Amino acid sequence: MLASTLILVTGYNVYTSQQEVEISDLVMVNIEALAGCEVYDSNHKPIVICEGDEGIADN
Repeated sequence: MLASTLILVTGYNVYTSQQEVEISDLVMVNIEALAGCEVYDSNHKPIVICEGDEGIADN
């Protein structure tokens, strides 16, 4: 009985750990901004836009 309970609990934990994790919109925007190398000020105006490996300041 104890062994079957242990196997059931372990199987459930493996199942729940393999479920897809949702990312919030804010996190996704931050990831996209970092990937695109774009930095914005508080008014959503771009202050740095990368071209290739160099960042170009846009002040």
